[in-house]
Amino acid sequence: MSSTFSALQVVFITALVTVLEFSANTKGQTTEGLFRRQVNCVGEVVSRNQCPVQVQTTTVGKCAAWCLQRDGCLGFVRDSSQGECHLCVATARPDCTNTQPASPGEKAYELIQIACMTNGGTSSFSGTCKCPSGFGGNGCQIQMKDCDGWQEAGYPNGVYWVRPSLNTEAFRVRCSMEWNRTVIMSRTSNTLDFNRSWVDYRDGFGDVEGDHWLGLENIRLLSQPQPYPCLVIQFTLSNFSFYIARYLGFGLSDETGNYALDFHESKCLSPPMGDCLGSVKGKPFSTYDADHDDDGGGSCAALHQSGWWFGGCTMCNPTGVMTQPADMQASGNPEEVFWKPGLDGLSPQKVEMFLKDCQ
Repeated sequence: MSSTFSALQVVFITALVTVLEFSANTKGQTTEGLFRRQVNCVGEVVSRNQCPVQVQTTTVGKCAAWCLQRDGCLGFVRDSSQGECHLCVATARPDCTNTQPASPGEKAYELIQIACMTNGGTSSFSGTCKCPSGFGGNGCQIQMKDCDGWQEAGYPNGVYWVRPSLNTEAFRVRCSMEWNRTVIMSRTSNTLDFNRSWVDYRDGFGDVEGDHWLGLENIRLLSQPQPYPCLVIQFTLSNFSFYIARYLGFGLSDETGNYALDFHESKCLSPPMGDCLGSVKGKPFSTYDADHDDDGGGSCAALHQSGWWFGGCTMCNPTGVMTQPADMQASGNPEEVFWKPGLDGLSPQKVEMFLKDCQ
């Protein structure tokens, strides 16, 4: 710490902490500012062997001042019953393996700046950590790989940053917590054009808070963790009836394999939906400017005005043109949204695709 804080800074910080302590005591709260109450391991304090220095103090503020002046001090245990403070060279681990039960009068505190350093977090004088994109938790210690992480942390439906792996950039996804779903495509109107280029389908387009395609690369990253997720495709008609197809063990190859489609099995298909993707399992993705289909005489993507996994060509086109007719009757044109078997002759009002755990 001596290399971090000069003597003048220590004097200033000591005065600041004392003022904060006085202010906190008048409000009946714990110290705010540079230190905060230990957030992990409730009812525990850092083990004595990691708090080797003991000083006699009368307030938490003075404890904090002693800690700031000592090299390697990351927090302290204040024992109000004994009028003493134990300066610690560690803070409580998330798994509580370096803590012990607190005695009556003992409370543990940790230096906010240190507590927030995990994964590049920063501290604020409000006593909270500001976490970088894709991380959460009281000390930014949790890598939010997908919507499951945010759900387990108690967050509601919304748009959140996720980072599926540490060597990838974070990106935003819409999470539907009550159904444990990560939205990878949403189509609720006909205003967003899905007849897009390879780059658009690879990187994503639209507004993640509304109609959008999340992007093949992001979808691939989200589908990598074990157990492999389930792909859910849901069609909703204007009379609010809906049809769902599920594919277990969904995954994609990387771009060198043109994001070829893979899944273990089709299952739990709600009648009268049928299996449309079985015929294109293992097939690469195609767009109007990147033709990878099996139709040697033309382009399925150009015919259906969409990007999709095509054979020669397809029995389903959920990324086609949304017509949303009031009578729900499809026109039969090859470019519109369709799914065979299951939605023969019907045109949906809404099309959504999700990833979720179907175990």
